[in-house]
Amino acid sequence: MFFLSLAAVITLSMAIDGLQSNFNAHVIRYNLFFNNHAERSKAFDNYQQNDAIIQKHNADDMTTYFLAHNRFSHLSEHEFATLMLSNFGGWSRKLSRTVIPESNKDSVDWSVDNGGIAVSSIADQGSCGSCWAFSTVGAYEGAFAIRYNEAVNFSEQMLVSCDEGDNGCAGGWLPDAFDYVSANSLCYESDFPYVSGNGTAPDCTTTCQVTPALLNSTHHGLYTQSESAMKDAVALTPVTVAVCANYHWQLYHHGIMNHVNSTCHDHGVLVVGYGNDRSGGDYWKIKNSWGEEWGEDGFIRISRNVPDISQEDGPCGMLTFAIYPELV
Repeated sequence: MFFLSLAAVITLSMAIDGLQSNFNAHVIRYNLFFNNHAERSKAFDNYQQNDAIIQKHNADDMTTYFLAHNRFSHLSEHEFATLMLSNFGGWSRKLSRTVIPESNKDSVDWSVDNGGIAVSSIADQGSCGSCWAFSTVGAYEGAFAIRYNEAVNFSEQMLVSCDEGDNGCAGGWLPDAFDYVSANSLCYESDFPYVSGNGTAPDCTTTCQVTPALLNSTHHGLYTQSESAMKDAVALTPVTVAVCANYHWQLYHHGIMNHVNSTCHDHGVLVVGYGNDRSGGDYWKIKNSWGEEWGEDGFIRISRNVPDISQEDGPCGMLTFAIYPELV
């Protein structure tokens, strides 16, 4: 018994040493800075806890998606939410709801279809709560590309710095952001590049020329709150939604996430497609703004048509706050 216990202690010690080595590499890779030993120790504790979550989840033979370490591995769930997420709260405003044609397509992927021109490159919002700006701009980029058959990159920084109806890096409201674009349009990314990755929003001092095609555009909600209505909308254009991005999102690596019962709304993303995977079933494909290293090259797939999910909320709450533009 003594030798068994000693062996167990040695095994545990080796495991901790291995994690410590991995954590040290994580700190170097992501250029992390800690003010003191206590901060570093807390980050290592978080790393260990997240490693345990990853190992336990990935060992489940029934899982349809997998977690992995990434630049958020040293953050607790609360720290991650504080740094990267926003609280969209209640959405009392009514959006226009236009009936659109029923989609007969089995799959859509705007990041690939028509050469992928409707979906711009994956961006990284950094330490700024600007997901609302990236998901809004992504919808307008998609609508413009589909309408004019031209790929385009519009400026998220213009929304973060100039949209006084929203709160820059402290978050924003999707309908207000769409209102701003309709009234003011957007400049090109090259003329007003994103600089708020450090968590600050500079003053609106740009003199760039806006794109006339976005002025006086309209925007709509789903004609009914259902996945079938979302499917019809996504078949026409990428759709901005608010989702509940819990720790499964924090550590997501690949596969079809079927942990989709959450209904909070703390993150804005862009639905760019839907389809079916033999191993994971029906899914929604979503563009995120946490960089290409996160998830499936910056995208995530979440389960679609899950029987136990309320059609009032949808997977990860995505049906509650859904909005897309229509150019005039």
